[in-house]
Amino acid sequence: MDYCPFIDYTTNTLYFTSKRSGIMAKEFLILEDFKTALKISENGQSKIYKVNFNPNQLLN
Repeated sequence: MDYCPFIDYTTNTLYFTSKRSGIMAKEFLILEDFKTALKISENGQSKIYKVNFNPNQLLN
Protein backbone atom coordinates (compact mmCIF):
# COMPACT_ATOMS: atom_id res chain seq x y z
CA MET A 1 0.00 0.00 0.00
CA ASP A 2 1.45 3.37 -1.02
CA TYR A 3 0.32 6.58 0.65
CA CYS A 4 1.22 10.14 1.74
CA PRO A 5 2.69 11.38 -1.54
CA PHE A 6 4.64 14.64 -1.49
CA ILE A 7 6.27 16.39 -4.45
CA ASP A 8 9.27 18.65 -3.92
CA TYR A 9 9.01 20.91 -6.97
CA THR A 10 12.45 22.45 -6.39
CA THR A 11 14.19 19.08 -6.80
CA ASN A 12 11.53 17.27 -8.90
CA THR A 13 11.35 14.51 -6.31
CA LEU A 14 8.31 12.46 -5.33
CA TYR A 15 8.34 11.11 -1.78
CA PHE A 16 5.86 8.50 -0.55
CA THR A 17 5.49 5.92 2.17
CA SER A 18 4.78 2.30 1.42
CA LYS A 19 4.04 -0.93 3.25
CA ARG A 20 5.71 -3.46 0.96
CA SER A 21 5.90 -6.93 2.32
CA GLY A 22 7.57 -10.00 0.92
CA ILE A 23 7.58 -11.90 4.19
CA MET A 24 5.40 -14.94 4.57
CA ALA A 25 3.93 -15.77 7.98
CA LYS A 26 6.61 -17.47 10.01
CA GLU A 27 7.23 -18.60 13.55
CA PHE A 28 10.55 -17.39 14.96
CA LEU A 29 12.22 -19.72 17.41
CA ILE A 30 14.99 -17.34 18.45
CA LEU A 31 15.06 -13.58 18.81
CA GLU A 32 18.01 -13.14 16.45
CA ASP A 33 16.02 -14.62 13.55
CA PHE A 34 13.21 -12.15 14.24
CA LYS A 35 15.65 -9.22 14.35
CA THR A 36 17.15 -10.32 11.04
CA ALA A 37 13.70 -10.47 9.41
CA LEU A 38 12.95 -6.90 10.56
CA LYS A 39 16.07 -5.61 8.82
CA ILE A 40 15.12 -6.72 5.31
CA SER A 41 13.58 -4.01 3.15
CA GLU A 42 10.28 -5.78 2.46
CA ASN A 43 9.35 -6.41 6.09
CA GLY A 44 5.87 -4.85 5.97
CA GLN A 45 6.91 -1.84 8.04
CA SER A 46 6.28 1.56 6.46
CA LYS A 47 9.27 3.10 4.74
CA ILE A 48 9.83 6.36 2.90
CA TYR A 49 10.77 6.12 -0.78
CA LYS A 50 11.83 8.82 -3.19
CA VAL A 51 11.92 8.90 -6.99
CA ASN A 52 12.72 11.51 -9.59
CA PHE A 53 9.46 13.03 -10.78
CA ASN A 54 8.78 15.97 -13.06
CA PRO A 55 5.03 16.68 -13.24
CA ASN A 56 5.56 19.06 -16.17
CA GLN A 57 6.56 16.10 -18.35
CA LEU A 58 3.12 14.58 -17.80
CA LEU A 59 1.44 17.61 -19.34
CA ASN A 60 3.28 17.45 -22.67
